[in-house]
Amino acid sequence: MDIHSVFIAVFILLRCNPGESFISNSLRVIQEVADGTVGAVAKRVVDQVRKVVDVSATASQNVNDSSLLGKIREGVYDVKNGIISGVDEVVGTPVTLDQLTFYLVTAENVENPTIIDFFKPDDLAQTNGRIIFLIHGWMSYTNSVFYTDLSKIFTSKYPDSHIVLLDWDQPASDYYPFSAFDTESVGEYVGILINRLLANYGVSLANILLIGHSLGAHISGFASKTFTKITGKKLPRIIALDPAGPLFVFRPNSKRLNKDDADVVMVMHTDAGVFGYPTVIGTIDFFPNNGANQPGCWKKLKAINLATYSQPVTCDHSRAWKYFIEAVEITGSFPSRKCDSYENFENGNCDRNEIVTMGDLDTVATGSFFLKTNSKPPFSIPLP
Repeated sequence: MDIHSVFIAVFILLRCNPGESFISNSLRVIQEVADGTVGAVAKRVVDQVRKVVDVSATASQNVNDSSLLGKIREGVYDVKNGIISGVDEVVGTPVTLDQLTFYLVTAENVENPTIIDFFKPDDLAQTNGRIIFLIHGWMSYTNSVFYTDLSKIFTSKYPDSHIVLLDWDQPASDYYPFSAFDTESVGEYVGILINRLLANYGVSLANILLIGHSLGAHISGFASKTFTKITGKKLPRIIALDPAGPLFVFRPNSKRLNKDDADVVMVMHTDAGVFGYPTVIGTIDFFPNNGANQPGCWKKLKAINLATYSQPVTCDHSRAWKYFIEAVEITGSFPSRKCDSYENFENGNCDRNEIVTMGDLDTVATGSFFLKTNSKPPFSIPLP
């Protein structure tokens, strides 16, 4: 079992006792695991969790909105008596530039990305095409399929595009609350780099596109907030792939991705109420299979085999970038229909409504869009 799996175990196994914080409960649960099957790996996690020294607020709130309560599911969150509790918010140390690396991928160097000079991004600016920032989530890295496949597809379909791979692997590999805290400072660096491209190199604002998965979606939001603070302008488009839910559900708009961060905030929900944000958060929100319980992701949170559960548990959350890769590669795939609810979509009550495809990088449509998918690739299926 890898360290990623152990971190996920904390979320899944936690059922905090009254008066027992997430941190103390984490230590108890992981120590129990450490004494069993995962040994040294879990002991390293215990040591890391013990570094937590400043807990500023608990991510819990009384829920008066029944629609929100209905979309939060047991597992990552604990729902009791109308109160949603999750992990604890922490105050960490902002990320420094030396913890980040920006890589440039072009049609000429797909297999061998080059490092971008943050202060003199000359190579990055040498294009009239789109500049697309890809931003990974928690426990991910630059060699992930999300990065490699999308880079190949974008540079193949749009040869004049430049792809920026943000490597924030070090902060993203921390204890989740610290990684969540770090999204703001990471986003600030992205926003500063974007402003530098426009101010110093004359790059067109219309060519900037941010695509983030999970915590990377919130980094995109903070990048845009920073850019707006500097320039008074909005970025044209953010694509948020299953924005992270834990901790962010309870934050104000200023501390998370929201629909005002860019002219278009295009969101895909695949694990709503568990690892993903549970409700509408963008200008246009796609809900494949009602935004949760993706076909092919069968295992339930309460039936976890510690030796094998990492993939099944994160399957729904990862489907967002898997769907998006297919949507970009196959033009016209993932047709989605505008509707006010999944029930009305299934019942055919919205059959005359607007249709948008999930891979449309230029859509200005707004509202909630629903669709169904297959359980394995190709995931896209036609609308009925």
